[in-house]
Amino acid sequence: MLVAASRSPYVLVHGRFYAEEGSLHFAYAEAHPGWRGLFYLQTRTGYFNFICDAATFVASKAPLARAPLVTGWFSFAVLAAVVWIALAWPSELLPTAASRVAAAALVVVGTLAAPAVWLNSITAHAYLGILGILMLFVDVTRLSRRSFLFGAAALAVAGVSGVYTCLLAPFYCVRAVQERSRRRITYAVVVSVAALIQFAILLDARSSGEFASTKMRFSGLGLILRDVAGWHFGTFVFGTHVAESSVHSKVGSLGGLLAVSAFAAVILLFILVVLATVPNVRVAGLLVGVLAIEEFLVNYGALNGAGGRYAVVPIAILTLMLIHGATTSPYPWLAGAATALCAFVLAAGLANFWTEKPTLLRCIDCPRWDQQVQQWQAGRTQQLTIWPYPSHWAVHLPRHTGSTSSVNPDCPAGRHAEDQVECPLN
Repeated sequence: MLVAASRSPYVLVHGRFYAEEGSLHFAYAEAHPGWRGLFYLQTRTGYFNFICDAATFVASKAPLARAPLVTGWFSFAVLAAVVWIALAWPSELLPTAASRVAAAALVVVGTLAAPAVWLNSITAHAYLGILGILMLFVDVTRLSRRSFLFGAAALAVAGVSGVYTCLLAPFYCVRAVQERSRRRITYAVVVSVAALIQFAILLDARSSGEFASTKMRFSGLGLILRDVAGWHFGTFVFGTHVAESSVHSKVGSLGGLLAVSAFAAVILLFILVVLATVPNVRVAGLLVGVLAIEEFLVNYGALNGAGGRYAVVPIAILTLMLIHGATTSPYPWLAGAATALCAFVLAAGLANFWTEKPTLLRCIDCPRWDQQVQQWQAGRTQQLTIWPYPSHWAVHLPRHTGSTSSVNPDCPAGRHAEDQVECPLN
């Protein structure tokens, strides 16, 4: 966790709002000081993001100059929970000390650590998706009552914060049927209810016409191959920087697309071969099923391509598949090869961890939020610039009258990253 904090100390010392986290969710919470601020819904996304609403709701209750610190520490707590579960909870997926340490390390500094999802509550549901995957394999019979209740609450939050965990509902139900334990059934019910809630929200968003037109449509075989082979497998092995270079420079041509696809096929085949040798067939089968359904989600539900933040959960699954095979395969040469690939992934992740997108992570030459709040209090501005820079994301506040409650409640001002539609100001 110290290593995680060292990646972007600015976020934990000064705080930041990131994109819709500030311009929409925080603005809505400011405009609705009551409990309604906990239930802001971006219908264009098609799902409810409770973790972001909760973080920005609490932030709206803090002094304005310190509000972005709340969302940063909320997101850090989510990451800490994932690390804690990987390290300390009994698991069929991570049955050895080596596998637990490897999983905890690679969740933090591995190639899945995309800058766009780092310590902001608007994309914290990606790490909650990883938490949901880890919880699927936890031995619930060995949990203390307190840990079991924490797990149920964490799954509920994960389920109503995005769709990564909701897609795991069939697998949680399968495990409940297989084990027929009260605890396993409870987890299955929690995830299934959350999935039904998110599905109802999706149907309502589509029927209302507010759902983003670029979501839930078949983008073509070529684009899917580009995203899966280049963004997911390429980033998994080589990290963000190399993957971005390969996608832009090689996948544009048919030959480059075929070459990157062949590379991805080799990596996938190797992982599947390793998994085919592990003693726990149930774990291997569940991992393959989870990868398939999450790949379907990100390729069918992404706004504009399945790279960037959409690659985080698929890469996490590939990482966990590799760790499980490396630490449980009975064949030393296969386990050794898988361990070598784990080490390569760790090195690639570390190569990008502190250096990739430094402006995004460390706020180089960017305006500080607390200083902008002072300008707003002095009546010199109504627009407080937020990350990412140098785009025009901002939180718009009315002229200072001692309260921020006069923000237009029907349209929290700001920009949508993908469609660049701007809300009108008061």
